Amino acid sequence: MSTSRMHRAIVAVAFLALLCSPAFGQSLPQGVNWLEVDGSDTLFATWTRGQQPYYAISVDGGRTVACVKEADYRIKLRHARFDPIVEVPMIQGPLAARRGGSLYLLQFMTQETEAYRNALTALGADVHQFVSQYSRIVRMDASTHAAVSSLPFVRWVGPFHSEWCVEA
Repeated sequence: MSTSRMHRAIVAVAFLALLCSPAFGQSLPQGVNWLEVDGSDTLFATWTRGQQPYYAISVDGGRTVACVKEADYRIKLRHARFDPIVEVPMIQGPLAARRGGSLYLLQFMTQETEAYRNALTALGADVHQFVSQYSRIVRMDASTHAAVSSLPFVRWVGPFHSEWCVEA
């Protein structure tokens, strides 16, 4: 790697670390409960202050907090913006997901981590394209869907509609 590329990479990592740092205006509330991602050192926590949701991530078993951020769970697509826990747009016609299909839109509780992807893969899910706001397209069968839906870091799983990827 060239010196200038390395310098840009270091600056980018430092900037992201600053934005995700608890010292950057965010702190963990008292008594926050950390949840583990099986088979990894990744822990995460979620909480709400007033109406605003937050999350924190530790990738070293809780020794340090790598990220504390405000969460925005609105999935932003070309033709729709929605929080899937509040309401999912009704899609009908030829671009609606077919009954019994294997493509899903999955939303994580926090920004995605390698530990999340590894856990999904270990259960038999094929993790595909990033979509928006902590979400990915995932291919899986019905039994894998049930297991994935129960993971603590998975916020929501629903059918993936082709309309959501149609360009205008």
